[in-house]
Amino acid sequence: MSASLEINEKLSISLWGKNITNTRYSELRFNSVAALGAITELKADGKQLGAELSYSF
Repeated sequence: MSASLEINEKLSISLWGKNITNTRYSELRFNSVAALGAITELKADGKQLGAELSYSF
């Protein structure tokens, strides 16, 4: 999710968010019982919010 605002022809600002509801889920899960004796699971990143300021010369 993102939103941008162009202040003028040289300056703009953007606000963005990823996983803003902080939902817990697996990005990758595989059964490695044969090799490691376990199920491997990689969790997704938590809530992230950010802003970007751009200036063109």
